[in-house]
Amino acid sequence: MIELDADQKTPLYEQLYAALADEIRTGQRAPGTPLPGRRTMAAQQGVSVNTVDAAYQNYQKNRVKIRLQQ
Repeated sequence: MIELDADQKTPLYEQLYAALADEIRTGQRAPGTPLPGRRTMAAQQGVSVNTVDAAYQNYQKNRVKIRLQQ
């Protein structure tokens, strides 16, 4: 489970991006496994859709392909 801390200096979208990357690196999330849709992830994490969108856009900026669940 991903835990985000609004009290940290690191923005929530960066925390989410890093947590998802850590899950892939540690094998908790298999590479190529679709990520939850933006609204689903936002609801799961208790953050706004914009926060999730920013985290997902970081993958695009870093040229990492992600798949979202339908």
